[in-house]
Amino acid sequence: MSQQNENSEPALPVKKRWVHKRTMVVVFCMVLLPWILVAIPSESTFIRSAIGQPGHSIRDLEYGWPFVHLHSTEFLFIWSPVRAVTFEAPMRPGLDLVKMQREAAEHTKDKPSVQLNRRFEPVDFSAGYWSDLSNWPAWKAGTHLTPRYIGLVLNLICVTLVAAIVAALCEYRIRRQGRLLKYSLATLLIGVTLFAAGVAWIVQTQREFAAQVQLNDSLQSLYVHDELSELYLVYGARFPLVVSQLFNHGRHPWGNVPFFRKVKLGVIELDLYDEADPDVINRIVKLANANITQYKVHLNVWDFGPERQHMLRALDGTDIVSLDINFDTRDWLEQELGENHTEIARARKLKNFKIDLNIDMPKLLELTLRLDRMTSQTEQLQQFMDIPSLELARIYGLSTEGAEFILESKTRWPREIIFEFQDDVPEELRQELKSNRAS
Repeated sequence: MSQQNENSEPALPVKKRWVHKRTMVVVFCMVLLPWILVAIPSESTFIRSAIGQPGHSIRDLEYGWPFVHLHSTEFLFIWSPVRAVTFEAPMRPGLDLVKMQREAAEHTKDKPSVQLNRRFEPVDFSAGYWSDLSNWPAWKAGTHLTPRYIGLVLNLICVTLVAAIVAALCEYRIRRQGRLLKYSLATLLIGVTLFAAGVAWIVQTQREFAAQVQLNDSLQSLYVHDELSELYLVYGARFPLVVSQLFNHGRHPWGNVPFFRKVKLGVIELDLYDEADPDVINRIVKLANANITQYKVHLNVWDFGPERQHMLRALDGTDIVSLDINFDTRDWLEQELGENHTEIARARKLKNFKIDLNIDMPKLLELTLRLDRMTSQTEQLQQFMDIPSLELARIYGLSTEGAEFILESKTRWPREIIFEFQDDVPEELRQELKSNRAS
């Protein structure tokens, strides 16, 4: 037995791998592939007109992360055979394409040689689909590429450093524990918890999105007799742009994932006039004040009178951000007294009608007043004083009485006001009012 041991060859030492295959797979999947999907396709598109070249447009693209390493300038020939419909067509023959490329790319010289492009902020549009081949750089006719070599070097340094750190961590775990991941009961519980939380979040966002669509459809069903002049939703990104672009903004061959965008707000443009149904207005207000997404209301009030004032009060509590109100009472008086009413009858009717809106508009940003000649402009104007959110006011048909009232209460109005005066307002009063607003 000892003789056999003496004659047997000694075992060769096992050669240690410098980098394990598992490490290379992890580095590729967690560093290289994400960087390729984010940095190589374009992040945004800018369309501008080609000066001196009618019918042509220029598409500017930027590539690179976290620095810009390439600018692309592409000529497009836009043909519009039908109004509001454009088609992208091939370049017309006979054009000096090289010269046009150079002239169009001149603006890139003004940009810094090192330009950050981190994309940490959410954007309201989806750009940079890596599944769209038009977003990848291409050398083709009509396209001029302007490399940013410093940005390219910095990008390569960044991705190399991240890859080295990830590889070092993987190798450390493999050499110390003999494997990359340690499967234990605690690891299983953490994994199941994270998976369950992710699924619950996706289901919750899906339910909110579906509820918002259902609410919007309910409002659309009230689109009768033009009570609603316009209704739409404003969408925004749910994730920072770099994260959203990595997952192709939720667009995949097997179907789109809707939770990459969310409903920021809804917008209702509402008209109050003779044919508007108060019951429909109340239903609109109830739906608009739902807790899912409160709608911003752009309100137009025409042919003022008691009925219109009652409709306006029903909107108390909604987020009115824009109000255009016409205090003209002629139609109301004609309906009440007839077209041939006398001055005495009109004065008596107006005396019994008091303008009292009694509505809170804490989010009103823009106000347009078309003042009436038949009623006191002081009553009309004092309804809109002391609105802290108000940024701009337009006042039309301002009389001497109204101008003097605004001058006396100038501190209770926004800084920016646009006036249109009646012809009998003295020039001195006009100038005094304008100079006080400008000071």
